[in-house]
Amino acid sequence: MSDEHVLSEALAILGDLTGGGPLAFDENGLCGLTHQDGFVVTLMTAPDSRILLLSAQLVEVPDDDRESFFAWLLRLNFLGLDTGGAALSIDEEERHVYLSHGVSLARVDAEALVTVVGNFIEVAAGLRARILSEPASGISSDSSPAEGGRGQPPGWIMG
Repeated sequence: MSDEHVLSEALAILGDLTGGGPLAFDENGLCGLTHQDGFVVTLMTAPDSRILLLSAQLVEVPDDDRESFFAWLLRLNFLGLDTGGAALSIDEEERHVYLSHGVSLARVDAEALVTVVGNFIEVAAGLRARILSEPASGISSDSSPAEGGRGQPPGWIMG
């Protein structure tokens, strides 16, 4: 099965789960899903790559005590134990914390890819909640992004 077929079938399944119909990549190879807690997960492809990149923008970087915050994020990254094997990173220009993970399309079919995406979203949601709730993060829940999907099924993703 070709990578394109796996991706299109997986997006169709994800679209059915969101209730919004089939999803698709845009002209830049991006497809976004909004979590019920308001953060966005982006699926990214590149023309000559067999890797699907998953990325979730979790929170803004705090203005105060940034060194402690960054050290805390590094501890969360240690061995991938708290990140489900994904990696936390900082976009210094946008001042956001991201979780990202690459999936080799050579090793998955559409159903497995949907499972990987769902697991990634669950890990991202858990990490975001942890970052917002732990005093060590230096972020209060008041600094969370605007709610972007409360009360809309099916829970963990929306198109």
